[in-house]
Amino acid sequence: TVKLAAFGCFGLGAVLGLGLLALSGQWWLLAVGAAAIAAAWFYTGGSRPYGYAGLGELFVFIFFGLVATAGTTYVQTDTVPGWLWPSACGIGLLACSLLMVNNLRDIDTDPDHGKMTLAVRLGERGARRAFSAMLYLPLLLGAVALVWTRENGSASPAGHISPLLTLVIALTVPLLLLPLVRRATAPVRAGARGRDLIGSLRDAGLLELAYGIVFAAATVIITL
Repeated sequence: TVKLAAFGCFGLGAVLGLGLLALSGQWWLLAVGAAAIAAAWFYTGGSRPYGYAGLGELFVFIFFGLVATAGTTYVQTDTVPGWLWPSACGIGLLACSLLMVNNLRDIDTDPDHGKMTLAVRLGERGARRAFSAMLYLPLLLGAVALVWTRENGSASPAGHISPLLTLVIALTVPLLLLPLVRRATAPVRAGARGRDLIGSLRDAGLLELAYGIVFAAATVIITL
């Protein structure tokens, strides 16, 4: 049943992707779409899933961060501005955090089943530190992107808000998200294990959603 559901999602995603390519005319992105489907399947599929070899976070960073963010922009604007890359990296790290905390929850049992995830390879202490870094670092990357956006925005120079106000926004937005970051990392820093980590998984997911909404809104304000 799960396999049929997966194939159904792959098929629907491919159809929608073809529609986007037809509108944008960027047919070479078919290769990127095929690579995304392959990455999704071989994460846990096939005889040697790369997700069980410690490479899951790398592919999630690439496809959920760089490809999803930069690719979405490219098919709409035919360009990928430099300021977008810090934002893409921030989204990618947040996506990786979901994987990290999920694998931290299973760090004691995964090796018994041949699952050498990145959390297992880093060890419990390293995995906890990596999870926290994956939540805090995007705040800095987002702030950098906002400042960079002002210097390369699409609006005319006369339409830009002042450099001081841009800096205030760039510093304020991460502070708005900081309480959610602290709530997500608190159980991990306190040594929570097993089911007690589910709350961190939930909060990390909510943080990624909030991060996208808040930083997107701030970007629009700065470039008006």
